[in-house]
Amino acid sequence: MKHYFGFVIFPVSAVALFIDAVAIGTANWANSGTSTETSQGLWQNCALHKCATLTVVPSYLHAVRSLSIIGAILLLFSTALGLYVATRKYNQSSRYVDNLLFGLLVSASVSLLSAMATFTGEHPTPYPTRYGYSFVLGWVSASLCLLLSAATFIGIYRATPM
Repeated sequence: MKHYFGFVIFPVSAVALFIDAVAIGTANWANSGTSTETSQGLWQNCALHKCATLTVVPSYLHAVRSLSIIGAILLLFSTALGLYVATRKYNQSSRYVDNLLFGLLVSASVSLLSAMATFTGEHPTPYPTRYGYSFVLGWVSASLCLLLSAATFIGIYRATPM
């Protein structure tokens, strides 16, 4: 893969990692539209600007938490590897590093997409409840990671002589 792909992969994966960290850490995955503004996150529930840590956690929320954290860790490693690809010498090529970067990005994509799909499918949303900005940020991060996987695949494929 050409080194200039690293100049795309590194900043975009860093942005995706930041967005994912914000999504994991904030308590606005679901909001109720009632007169008492309440929001729920992965770690706490908030009502009228007072938050409390979740004590009884449904099993789907454990799955979303763990998959999101695993995806963030994989995204952190791929960000570091993207920086290495961006700063290596132009003529230096390593198929191992390129394939490792691709594998990390695909694994992070699968993990993040699974977490978001689990929350989407399992979270009960009665009528006044709507998804919050943390939920949207989680989907944006997963989508960016998937796009990076495709870009890395294209970069590896184009660098391979036929």
